[in-house]
Amino acid sequence: MERSLKKKDRDSYLSSNRYYIDKFLSFLFYERGYSRNTLSSYRIDLMELSEFLLEKDASLLTASKEFISEFINDLSERGFSNNTIIRKLASIRTFYKYLLNEGIINEDLVSFLDTPKKEKKIPRVLFEEQIKTLLEQPLLQEERYARERSILELLYSCGLRVSEIVGLTLNDINLDEGFVRVKGKGGKERIVPLGSKAISAIREYLNQRREIREKKLFLNNRKKGLSRQSVWLIVKQFASNVGLDISPHTLRHSFATHLLDNGADLRVVQELLGHSSISTTQIYTHVSTKRLKEEFEMAHPRAIEGRDV
Repeated sequence: MERSLKKKDRDSYLSSNRYYIDKFLSFLFYERGYSRNTLSSYRIDLMELSEFLLEKDASLLTASKEFISEFINDLSERGFSNNTIIRKLASIRTFYKYLLNEGIINEDLVSFLDTPKKEKKIPRVLFEEQIKTLLEQPLLQEERYARERSILELLYSCGLRVSEIVGLTLNDINLDEGFVRVKGKGGKERIVPLGSKAISAIREYLNQRREIREKKLFLNNRKKGLSRQSVWLIVKQFASNVGLDISPHTLRHSFATHLLDNGADLRVVQELLGHSSISTTQIYTHVSTKRLKEEFEMAHPRAIEGRDV
């Protein structure tokens, strides 16, 4: 009987948690314009907290400050990075702020929590010769791969995110003027110049699909908008062909670093990347400095002790 009652309570808690999570995510989508990818991350984070609270015989609404603090500590003990914990904590803060503002709870459960120090990781970038090898590989020059060549060119030549690539429509591309209109995080739009190689690849691709009415720029074999997973697979496939193991974001990192290496202003790079804060863009100045030191040590005869002069 006791076991049945506990199961009933558990089911009730789960149902309640999902109900308020759904209400919260609907609010973010319709009122705040959050992307579906962000909402998906929020759902995962809140359901993870929900499962933790069930072990404490609590729901999201009946949680205590101590339980939420224990959850954050548990993440750290399980080996999650500070950056991941910061993201999960942001989801939880936003959720409980929503509940408080809506009068669903009457106590602030999260403002007391300390935010871990963010870890600054130096992003991986490719050398310009590696980019050339990737983009000029013979297979990629074939007419049947015009779509794939266009995607790789946009990732590197324009520094676009995968979500921005799959979100592009035909109306976003202006090949005559040489620019692309990009909708970034939070629905913020920016204009990014198109390089001649990207323009050439996109023209060839559009000539192959001009009779299709679908508004999305990049289509799959079913003539529907391409998925994020497909873009990842395209990058992995053509990178593997030339012995590289990279992600689409590596090309975005390389775009920014190569601009700075060649004298671009940091503010211009910030605008092209769609960063809201200059501090986010500044990480690439560290990458440029690190690469400069590596090249110096490889090339200069007196850079490393013991090297013959």
